Amino acid sequence: MMNNRPFTHIVVVAAALMLSACASVVSVVYPLNENAAKARAGTYQLDPDHASVLFAVSHFGFSTFRGRFDTLSGSLDLNSENPENSSVTIDIRTEGIHTGVSELDELLLADDMFASKDNPVIQFTSTSVDQTSDKAATISGVLTIRGVAKPVILEAHFIGSGTNPLTRDRTVGFSATTTVQRSDFGLKNWLPFVGDRVDITIDVEFIEKR
Repeated sequence: MMNNRPFTHIVVVAAALMLSACASVVSVVYPLNENAAKARAGTYQLDPDHASVLFAVSHFGFSTFRGRFDTLSGSLDLNSENPENSSVTIDIRTEGIHTGVSELDELLLADDMFASKDNPVIQFTSTSVDQTSDKAATISGVLTIRGVAKPVILEAHFIGSGTNPLTRDRTVGFSATTTVQRSDFGLKNWLPFVGDRVDITIDVEFIEKR
């Protein structure tokens, strides 16, 4: 029987060298910055392929039910030196809702809930930014749902910035959380069995405008 150990050894060594080379290339072309103060200032547009809004609500007290919105647009004016001068706007298309239950999606888009035909967009517009650390900021703003505008506060976390190694786009990424009472916006169906409190998480990348 032929001994395959020398051949196997060669393959393993070649693979290790390839991985090492790839790691070296990535380290050169993909230096990721994790300090918000060092992110490149400028005007960015939301990357719709890498953005989502997640929501969670109590379901009859038995579990936490989760859904998401996947159709987003928006813009970011980033001022790294003076973050208080930064601003962000995010538009969320109600038709992009996904709960995993198609019948529920239809009920949520109906006139007695999101009223999607007359109010196709949920919008957040910032009014002030207070950077609290190298990776965190409190963003105050106005959330508008089905024509009702209410003040909300986002607790934002800077993920990273740099050049996307695939697209070569300058990119910044954030995650933010907030909590709202859905009844404040007229979303009152199924109360109190389905919770009034809604926990929201926004995960988004922005691409620098060219």
